[in-house]
Amino acid sequence: MSELGIAKKKRMRTGIRLLTLALAASVAITAMPVGDAKAQRRTLLEQWFADAAQRAQQRRTDRLRRTNPELFATERAKAAPVKKITGPSYYTYKTEDLTSFSLAGLLPEPVAPAPVRLKGPSLGEDDWGVPTPEGVDLSKTGAIEPVMPRLTEASLTGWSMTLEDGIADALKAHYSKQPDYLWVGSDLRPNGKASDLLTTFSRSGEFGLVPEDYEVSLPQVAANPEEAEGAAARFELALSAAALRYAADASSGRIDPNKISGYHDFPRYGRDYKAHMAALAESDDPAAMLESQHPANERFASLMAELAELRASVSDDDIEPVKPGTLIKPGQEHEELPKIVELIRRRASDELKAEHAAVLSDYDGAPVFGEELVGLVKAFQKENGLGADGVIGRNTIAKLQHESPKARISKIELSMERLRWLPHDLGSRHVLINQPAYRATYVSGGKAQLSMNVVVGKPSNQTSFFTDTIEMVEVNPYWNVPRSILVNEMLGNIRANPGYLSSRNYEVVSGGSTRDPYSVDWYSPEGYKSVYIRQRPGGGNALGELKILFPNRHAIYMHDTPAKKLFSHSMRAYSHGCVRLADPRAMAAAVLQTSKEQVASYIAGGQNQTIPVKNKLPVYVSYFTAWPDDDGDVGYYADVYGRDKALTKALEQTREMRQSAGSIAES
Repeated sequence: MSELGIAKKKRMRTGIRLLTLALAASVAITAMPVGDAKAQRRTLLEQWFADAAQRAQQRRTDRLRRTNPELFATERAKAAPVKKITGPSYYTYKTEDLTSFSLAGLLPEPVAPAPVRLKGPSLGEDDWGVPTPEGVDLSKTGAIEPVMPRLTEASLTGWSMTLEDGIADALKAHYSKQPDYLWVGSDLRPNGKASDLLTTFSRSGEFGLVPEDYEVSLPQVAANPEEAEGAAARFELALSAAALRYAADASSGRIDPNKISGYHDFPRYGRDYKAHMAALAESDDPAAMLESQHPANERFASLMAELAELRASVSDDDIEPVKPGTLIKPGQEHEELPKIVELIRRRASDELKAEHAAVLSDYDGAPVFGEELVGLVKAFQKENGLGADGVIGRNTIAKLQHESPKARISKIELSMERLRWLPHDLGSRHVLINQPAYRATYVSGGKAQLSMNVVVGKPSNQTSFFTDTIEMVEVNPYWNVPRSILVNEMLGNIRANPGYLSSRNYEVVSGGSTRDPYSVDWYSPEGYKSVYIRQRPGGGNALGELKILFPNRHAIYMHDTPAKKLFSHSMRAYSHGCVRLADPRAMAAAVLQTSKEQVASYIAGGQNQTIPVKNKLPVYVSYFTAWPDDDGDVGYYADVYGRDKALTKALEQTREMRQSAGSIAES
């Protein structure tokens, strides 16, 4: 007999024994008085079927919920208001901490010199026990090297320095063990390596950095040897600090992206100053070592080339770009208003300028957005097909700026910063999703093989900026409804009618099995938090035919969609955060390294199926408002989530902090 048959036989025997006991008990109970017999029956039932009463009551309640929902009006009224689930937030950027320290504290504690032991006489091979001193052949001693200068306590005492914590620690770790000069020669003047570093700093703008962040003054010429030594020592430390800052900026970026917002999700931000210090000290060409820290990929090189071309095209009368995220309402004061008025003066039609000539001629550069200027702005908005509400926002500014060279330079510099947050080698095979461009591109052999329109998250449900690895493709997928969508968008409909779920092909799941939606207490957080909702595969499923998974904590993936018409829109930020693909079968075939026909056959099977990606590949869910194609042509895109504004502000705060960093003062 099979194991299944044996198990069934055991269950039958158990059932027979229970039935026999029940019959025996019932016979005994019949001999009791009626009241006692009823009580005894209840006791036995409670012992044998402990939760029978509760289950029966739940079934009655479920039937009432279906047939008489109005009876539960009081229950609905008592339900606590639903607390909406909010997405990540943007932070107030916190720069690196600064520390001030005594320069003399960099040096090691003085150590008493070891006693010199003179070499005693030695015996030659032919000696007979009589000590005979060996002679010294001066011709074999070589030339005496000049003693290289070192940092001394006298040269550093009385001075203090303010630096980023990490840079200060790296300087202390290095110079406490190796107080020799790296950038100063025996004449106490900057050596050739120092000159090369200063040249590299002056060229940092070519790489999208800010030369002022690495400014170091040459030591002043001093006739007094002590003053000359002190000036050389301070120059040595200032140059090392600037070189460390440059190395970290070039390799990792000036900003910690995870401090900008919860939508930025990158590995721990690393500025390994000590490793950079060791590399600088050991390098024969420290300037080349610094420049090697920049991303060495074609995209970065294309952005560099575009930056150089744009800077060459900027004229003296170009207006600085309006700061990203600027919003000016009637009656407000705003520092960007003079730029807006000047742009209208340059961009508006002759007819508009003639109509508002008095306003334009009388404007004195004041930041107050008064009634007359509001009228001017409304006229410009109407002329350019915008809503004439008088509010200066993103669309109005876009019409005014027309991507001036300075505005494009800003986008290029921000994109170069963001590119430093990614691996410097993106890999010969990868997928890159650029949210502002609303495009997903499959790259193989270092070249784009497939590119398509995508739909990304709405501004209220932004798609995050992160990297991950594509691991699988799921065809005929279930859609597991995110908790935020359940609470924020569906719960009201479910409470009004739990049948709402079944009518839209949803099912309620708990503990690995489905539940009747009427059996869930949707008015209690404990009730709806104990289950999750998923939409079955098939027509109307929000994920369409397939999804491409790269498991991450944001529950973001690429997928098909029944809402195909959205791909024809120029602005495609409509999803809850996931990335909808215009041609999902083509992308699935690319990552699986198979054909679209094979993907179609998986789908035609009609069953939910997961196909692993054998050769896993990275995916970059990224955000670039300027991005080059394979030919190096750069496209410019609207700042759909306002992240250019957030990054610009973080860079400004960092620049402000660095104005204090590197300062040396008498203490």
